[in-house]
Amino acid sequence: MKLPKHLFAIFCFFASAALSAQSGTAADSIFKTTGFYFYTDQDFFVDKYNEDRNYTMGVNLGIFGPVADQNFLGMPWLRKKVDKFSGVDQHHCANNQFNFPGFSVFVSGFTPLNLDTLNPIIGDRPYASLVCLSSSYVSANRLMGWAVLSELNVGMLGLQLAPDFQIKVHEEHWLGSTRPTPRGWHNQISNGGEPTLMYRIGYRKRLLEQFWKVEKWPNAKRFQLIGTAETMLGYYTNASVGVEAKLGFFSNNFWEMASGTSLGGNQQGQGQPKIKSPFVEAYLYAAFRQRVVGYNALLQGQFRRTAYRMGASDIERLVGEYDLGIGARIWKINIQLGVISGRSPEYRGDYARPHIWGSFLLRASWDMRFKYTERECPEENE
Repeated sequence: MKLPKHLFAIFCFFASAALSAQSGTAADSIFKTTGFYFYTDQDFFVDKYNEDRNYTMGVNLGIFGPVADQNFLGMPWLRKKVDKFSGVDQHHCANNQFNFPGFSVFVSGFTPLNLDTLNPIIGDRPYASLVCLSSSYVSANRLMGWAVLSELNVGMLGLQLAPDFQIKVHEEHWLGSTRPTPRGWHNQISNGGEPTLMYRIGYRKRLLEQFWKVEKWPNAKRFQLIGTAETMLGYYTNASVGVEAKLGFFSNNFWEMASGTSLGGNQQGQGQPKIKSPFVEAYLYAAFRQRVVGYNALLQGQFRRTAYRMGASDIERLVGEYDLGIGARIWKINIQLGVISGRSPEYRGDYARPHIWGSFLLRASWDMRFKYTERECPEENE
């Protein structure tokens, strides 16, 4: 199976960026965890339920650690400005020792049920695709057991990257795909391209942790329960609350997501002793979220004229989501397999169906010495 050249080029860029991070001397530097990851979710990972509709694909390539806070096309700088305006910057400053920047590029695609028709299917979801740059920042208060996430995504709706990828998968029958080649992508939301953005604030609270009480690995956990809340404003406008749980033999911190790209790893704060972690870990994870939806540009469109879009009255305002999967870590390599993820119908009518897909995450991390610089914070936090 040959990946498109542009995906391989993006992967090489992120890998080289993570490896070429600026370092400092021992006198003016600290050790921080850095690395890169590849994450994908696809409906054909759960072939039994695969209808190749609704949420059909997603690919995310990223880096994390201090290198991700550099000037990547101005994204970290812009996110910091928005963080300051929203007030979340004060929470980040209050937790200056434990902070985890991230930077990524991702692609998502959405399709209706009937792929071999040229015309829009009225009542079913429209074709839609999204390509974005993303800058994120997680700060954690380890004593109080809570963490704050801010994330800014800036990108384009209606480009040809997701359509080209899906068409190639179907034409060449990757992973045994027998579905017809999509013929309606020219009807996608904002076809030809339209700028878009989204800002997200998330909150995580450690509710319960149980340790294995092994002297050799004092941070080895057997159970973890996390409460979550988030709000999004932009191409997705919604708010959600949820819970996440892990069970097994693991050292993941509470600020890491149960599924997805998982920023931060086991990074220590400045001046904190390095805690030894097990060489091999394994766990099960589960997550549930209830979301209240205000607006969805990938269903309703934005400002550009579109062949077909859904109206506000077609949108389902309460949406449930879940994730079930397994994870493992061998030394500095993390692997997560999302056995099944799902979402209740996002719109109303005869074509309404739940979304079901699977996912895969590969993440590599290591400790590097970085030049230490104080975060610029408001006077009251200095």
